[in-house]
Amino acid sequence: MTGEQNLRLIREIEANREFLLLAYSQNAGLLAGAEQRIKELFEPLPTISPRHSRGRTSTPTRIDSSQATDSASNVPEND
Repeated sequence: MTGEQNLRLIREIEANREFLLLAYSQNAGLLAGAEQRIKELFEPLPTISPRHSRGRTSTPTRIDSSQATDSASNVPEND
C-alpha cells in the first residue's frame, strides 16, 4: 500500500470508530451488552493533582488519551 492509501484507510477506521462510539453513547442497552474494553471507554477519567504548582493553583488536572504520551519530548522543561 502507498502512504496515501494507508492514510485513507486510517481515516476510514477513525470515522468508523467515532460512529460506533457515538452509537454506544446514545444507546444504554447497546453499551450494557458491550465488551468490557468498550465499557471502559465510557468510564470517567481520574483526576490528578499537578506535581509542581510553580505559583499556579492546585486545581486537579484531567488527562485523557489524546493527551497521554510516552514521549520524553512532551515533558515540561525545568525553568
